[in-house]
Amino acid sequence: AANYGWTIDRLRNLQDPASRIPVWAFVENGHPSGDVPNTTTITGPELKAAVWSSLIHGARGIIYFNHNFGGPCVTQHVIRDCGKDIVPTLSTVNKQIMTLAPVLNAPFLDGPTLTTGPNDQATKLHNGKVYVFAGANKNTGGEATFTLKCGGSTAVVIDENRTIPIVDGNFTDNFADGNAVHLYSIEGGGSCGF
Repeated sequence: AANYGWTIDRLRNLQDPASRIPVWAFVENGHPSGDVPNTTTITGPELKAAVWSSLIHGARGIIYFNHNFGGPCVTQHVIRDCGKDIVPTLSTVNKQIMTLAPVLNAPFLDGPTLTTGPNDQATKLHNGKVYVFAGANKNTGGEATFTLKCGGSTAVVIDENRTIPIVDGNFTDNFADGNAVHLYSIEGGGSCGF
């Protein structure tokens, strides 16, 4: 999934920084290439991770590539014809994006969150509150530690019904595999002076 984010980075790096043209991500939601060996149909967790990797890296929109070129259901209407396995995840991700749209449209904060471990992260500030969005960037996942320069007492893990205490500006979380994504709302933190 991290390849989607790296693609967004590459597209943004090809732009003239003064142009500020929005970059959108194309996210596969089917079977990408005929019946070529070792290709599979995207799963719900892979789709979610691809979307969030794209957004973490600065995609301003998501376009779903709605074609199956192989597998048991060849079609140009994956969601309608054979997407029953991904539709629940697709619906959940789209609801998350809609709910978090004001945060996603807020500016990125460069530098207030440092991370060690197998993940990419983006920090956003919305209405004086800090948010950290993180996704695994290694197939194996692993443990990651976040250091927040904005302070905070608790990282609320959005849509996961759990919290993580922040001690001395740090919290640690586990990324189970390459499709792991965690979205955090930082409670008790400052606005970093922005």
